Amino acid sequence: MKMEISKEILQFADFVDEVAEQDSDYGLREFFKIKGDVLNECSKLINRTEEINQIIPKASKSQKGKLSYEKGPLLEKLAKVIFSIRNIYLINERVECDSNEIDLLLRPSTNNSIYSRLLLDYLRSDILIECKNHSEKIDVTLLGKFYSLLRYKRVKFGIMFSYYPLTGENEWDAAVGLSKKLYLRDETIIVNVTIDDIKEILNPEGNDKNIISIIKRKVGNIKYHTNINDSILPHPAEKKMKKPS
Repeated sequence: MKMEISKEILQFADFVDEVAEQDSDYGLREFFKIKGDVLNECSKLINRTEEINQIIPKASKSQKGKLSYEKGPLLEKLAKVIFSIRNIYLINERVECDSNEIDLLLRPSTNNSIYSRLLLDYLRSDILIECKNHSEKIDVTLLGKFYSLLRYKRVKFGIMFSYYPLTGENEWDAAVGLSKKLYLRDETIIVNVTIDDIKEILNPEGNDKNIISIIKRKVGNIKYHTNINDSILPHPAEKKMKKPS
C-alpha cells in the first residue's frame, strides 16, 4: 500500500514539474486557486473585518474595546486560511521567541517539495508573517520592527499582512521606500499583502490571481525596482582624474 502511494506521489510530482516547465503561470492558477469552502471562509473573515470597521466609529467606549479585541485576530485567521492552500506549509501560530511573538511561522512541508518547481526560492524556506489589523497605514516604525525580528531569527523573507498598505506615495518614500532599502542592504524581502490583495484573489473575474502570483509580483517590484546599478553612470570628471597606466 505504501509503495502504491509513493508511486502516485512521484507521478504527481513529475506532472507538476512538467506543468512548471511548459507554463508555470498556468500551474499557479490551477493549483493555487482559492475556491469552495476556503473562498467562503475568507469572504466571511473579510466581511466581518469591514463590518467592525464601520461600527467602531459610532460605538460606545466599551463596545469599541470588545470590537477591537474581536478585530485583532481576524487578519491572522485570514492569513492562516490563505496559506493553508495545498498544505505547502506547516503553520505555527503565535510563536514565542524571547520577548517577541511571531504571529505566524510558515515552514516548508513535504508538499512544498512536490510543488517546488512552481515556487520561487523565497517560498521554499521559512517565512514569518506579521498581522496588523490597524485602522491606518503601516508606517516605517512597524516595518522596521518586523525587519529587526527577521534579522534576529535569521529569516530572509517576511510578509506584513495588513488591512491598509504601507505608507509612501512613491517607490522610495516612507515605508514603501524602506522595504526597498532593506532589500538593498542585505537582500531581506518584506512584502505587504493587504485586504484588497485578498479581494483581488477572491474576485471571480480575477480568477487568474492567487496568493503565490500576488507575492511573486510584489517581490519582483521590490527586487527589480531597486536595481540601481543601471542608474550609476561614471561622472565626466572621473576620466580626467584617472591616472595613466
